[in-house]
Amino acid sequence: MISDQPRERGARRRRTAWLLILLLVALAAGLLLLRSRRAAQPTAGPAAKEVTIASWNVRMLSDRSRDADELAKIVGIVARFDIVAIQEARDTRVLDRMEEALPGWTYAASLPVGRTQKEIYAFFWRKDRVSPVGPPHLVGDPDDLFIREPFAATFRAGEFDFTLCTVHLLYGESESERRRELVRLDDAVDAVQRANGAEDDVILLGDFNFPPDDEGWELAGWRALFLPPRTTTVGDKSLFDNIWFDPRHTSEYTGACGIVRFDEELYGGDEKRAKREVSDHLPVWAWFRADADDDPDGYGDLARAAVQTSPLP
Repeated sequence: MISDQPRERGARRRRTAWLLILLLVALAAGLLLLRSRRAAQPTAGPAAKEVTIASWNVRMLSDRSRDADELAKIVGIVARFDIVAIQEARDTRVLDRMEEALPGWTYAASLPVGRTQKEIYAFFWRKDRVSPVGPPHLVGDPDDLFIREPFAATFRAGEFDFTLCTVHLLYGESESERRRELVRLDDAVDAVQRANGAEDDVILLGDFNFPPDDEGWELAGWRALFLPPRTTTVGDKSLFDNIWFDPRHTSEYTGACGIVRFDEELYGGDEKRAKREVSDHLPVWAWFRADADDDPDGYGDLARAAVQTSPLP
């Protein structure tokens, strides 16, 4: 009589081998998917040849408005970049909490700006990738043209030095009301450029409360990175946040930019929770080369930057 046991053992070995093969295939596919997802996010490191510059209006960012879990989500998004311009902070205590949660980072904050409700601008940066060049300054606004005057600072990442000018323009009661600030924004940019010496790489970023194709823009020759039909607010309603620069002076832009859809990534499309816990605005970012600079040496003094008014047409 011939036993069936050897045949059964052989069948079990084959099944086990096939299960191992399937497991290895699934593991490899998972690693490829993880790698592709990581590649879709901005990355940084000491050896990187690019610097990731971002802007984010974090809705009513204050110490009392965010608990530890909510702030951890905000910090986790900020940590994806090298330097971030923050708009709509309400106090520096929350900025201190962010710094404590971001080892190797630091920040500079503006004085409070605004006529009734005060806000604070902040630049957060990764110290192993970015260094400040001189102190930051609010742009002088002697005629009180802006409810929140812009905030500017010069930085260096590798061989690339650049000046960031961030602003949160008035929203107001109507488009015509807030457009009065937009048509003066070129005067503020001119003030920064005049005070900036030989440094021509001025990058304007923030919450403009207007899309880049509005009739009020007067930045001739400048480029906005985010154009319609893209949107930068939770709920896909508006394109208010952007990054602008003059390609005649800033050739370091790599062509890579993006919008972080944390509402989908962290909240599965739950817009109400995303707005309440994090923000109603989405961060925007762009990559710039950090291995070359096209400006001559020498920096100006941003403390001298002040808007010079001229009659509107």
